[in-house]
Amino acid sequence: MFLGRIFVVITGLNILAAETRMCKCWNGYRVDFSSSGPQCVAIGQFHIMPCNMVRSPKCKCSGIVSNILKDRTGTWCTRYNRGKELMRWPCENMEEWDEFFRKHPDFI
Repeated sequence: MFLGRIFVVITGLNILAAETRMCKCWNGYRVDFSSSGPQCVAIGQFHIMPCNMVRSPKCKCSGIVSNILKDRTGTWCTRYNRGKELMRWPCENMEEWDEFFRKHPDFI
């Protein structure tokens, strides 16, 4: 009976180790386990995300930019004044974004 329990514990630890190796997190995140399995948890912040998330390129903008907007139509450089959008234009590194979306077509 005792050996059976040891076997179960060792098997569980091996599965846990395998799941940890399969879960890749960004720098500044660590693998943590919840009731639904492994996930990436930010170090020193409250942010949780799934394992193996791809990192999208940064939108490059020149000129006067208030914010970067991501919506269902894409990622945009934007300029706002008093809460109203004055101008919206595509990121200047569109080739990088196009390549990213070719590799990750399901990315939202």
